[in-house]
Amino acid sequence: MKKVIFNADDFGLHPEVNAGIIRAYEHGVLTSTSVVAVGAALTEAAELLHSHPDLDTSVHITLVAEKPVLPAAEIPSLVTEEGLFLPDYGAFMRRYVCGGISMAEVRAECEAQIVRLEELGIHPSHLDSHQHLHVLPGIIEICLDLMEQHGITRLRIPAEPYGFTGGYHAGMFRRVARDGLTFFAERARRKARALGFRMPDHFYGMLSGGHTGETNLLRLLRAIVASPGETFEIMQHPGHTTPELAAKYPWGYHWSQERDALCSPAVREFLHDYDLQPTAFRDL
Repeated sequence: MKKVIFNADDFGLHPEVNAGIIRAYEHGVLTSTSVVAVGAALTEAAELLHSHPDLDTSVHITLVAEKPVLPAAEIPSLVTEEGLFLPDYGAFMRRYVCGGISMAEVRAECEAQIVRLEELGIHPSHLDSHQHLHVLPGIIEICLDLMEQHGITRLRIPAEPYGFTGGYHAGMFRRVARDGLTFFAERARRKARALGFRMPDHFYGMLSGGHTGETNLLRLLRAIVASPGETFEIMQHPGHTTPELAAKYPWGYHWSQERDALCSPAVREFLHDYDLQPTAFRDL
């Protein structure tokens, strides 16, 4: 029997994201969610987690696009003149490759995010990150050390197979970026394994991230059936698509379609027919 972790990113980012994730958990196959410690809807997310204690959680380390936990003056290499994180991974990578990111500041902000969750009574079983920056050299070592200190024993390794499309038509830049991410993620896997951390054997959902509706989710599940290994993570982004959410986060994500895919009878039937068992990071 193969086991599949259905993980929803961005819990705490926005009330409509929170609502979609809880619906996918209560009425679908969702097993795990990644909590954004800098999210505007974090307090609501914490309350929802306390009323849904079986929903597995991670700390979704965030170093771009939001407002940091720490004062901007304490982490100047991570923020803009306005005191916000850099807008996306592209801006972060440009500063990172030029040596402009202070790893001491990365460590301080990452720990502050973990502590913020702990103060709200959230004790993550695993760690991942917004736009997957945790696997970068220098940052992965910080994250692994903080995991040891805070009793976090599992880790996302966003290493979707090189060249994999799953029938999703992404542009060349996104495919190249995904393969670059896989390279760094596999390096991070070796470091994490050497320290005794646990992680799924395989990961899917990067290329189609934000667009993994029922058709694409079933394609990913077919890929899992054909893949070696026993444990798999599928990353998803369920929510309730509203004009407000789309205006605040103009990523083109299909939040409602991903929510509905996780609640789909066809997905449940596929899991049953191919003996795929939903599981959580905490059960690895």
